[in-house]
Amino acid sequence: MGRQIIQQPNGNYAIWSSIVDDFIWLDLKKRDVYLVFAMEAVRGGFKDLEEVNCVLFPSDWESAMKIRKELHGDNEDFRESPWDAPEVEPDPPTFFSVSKDEERLSHEDPAEAVGEMMDGMTYKEIEELPDKITVYAWRRTKMGDEVNHLGILEPIYENLDDEYGDPDGEMGGSEYPKEVVLAAMLLVDAIHKTYTPWTCTVCGEEEFDIAEQKKEILEDRDAD
Repeated sequence: MGRQIIQQPNGNYAIWSSIVDDFIWLDLKKRDVYLVFAMEAVRGGFKDLEEVNCVLFPSDWESAMKIRKELHGDNEDFRESPWDAPEVEPDPPTFFSVSKDEERLSHEDPAEAVGEMMDGMTYKEIEELPDKITVYAWRRTKMGDEVNHLGILEPIYENLDDEYGDPDGEMGGSEYPKEVVLAAMLLVDAIHKTYTPWTCTVCGEEEFDIAEQKKEILEDRDAD
């Protein structure tokens, strides 16, 4: 089972299979490449980890495309996935506030954030508000590469060495076993997919027209 990791012209990575003489994965980030091989190793039960190693064929993107065209022509329907991966849209804003220093975010609509601000204001303060104010959009913080398999494995192996290691010998090793590394990578991937960060960062700001909202609130207070 020959596999080759090839860097695409757009900077992402593709995986070529010598079994079908075609790409089996396209537009992968570097971290995704590791996960592809990790998942294949897990499905194989770690019986022969050398099987997931890559062979040097073809050598580059241009060579792969030439071979593919010779064998499969220009038919892009040969694969289910499109050749050009669509641009990944950023996650939509999660919360809105009228202050960059907001400590507790709870409003999922800009009008709600403005409404809460005016609820704590006097009639005169609301009257004096400009018809447009800045509303800030917030998005949950993305976990970075600092959440990785090494961060999981290092403390575990340190504890093992403390408890069971040779006190007069060399602690640990230069490399972790492949089985352990691949399993840890899958664990980290699951963490990235399931953990929801509490922290948020400002992802945009916009002038929000509050003239109508001001009018409605002042009318309600007049009615009272």
